[in-house]
Amino acid sequence: MLITNHFRLVGIVYENAKYEERNDGLKVTKFTLVVKNDPRKPKEKNYLPIYVKGNDAVLAAHICRSGNKVAVNGRIETINRFDHKTGSINVEIMFIAEDTIYLINKATQKTNR
Repeated sequence: MLITNHFRLVGIVYENAKYEERNDGLKVTKFTLVVKNDPRKPKEKNYLPIYVKGNDAVLAAHICRSGNKVAVNGRIETINRFDHKTGSINVEIMFIAEDTIYLINKATQKTNR
């Protein structure tokens, strides 16, 4: 059985991407991608946090502007954090983009109608 950790999403960028260069030199861009759950239920949407790491982070910061339609291919990472107060483990799910493809922007979409 072949098991892979891979996702492919197409959606609209919710707000402009936020670029950060960390103290350790790692470049990271974070943006929120809005994706529809079911084409028959257009009001049902998910807001997914997408992270782009490395040299692609700079390009993603320019491409991922509010209203732009993008396609993202990548993998999922999790971070487990132990909460000492409650004694529970909190799991943070991160969508790590390996490819971000610019499809169309909001202004172009309006002029082509």
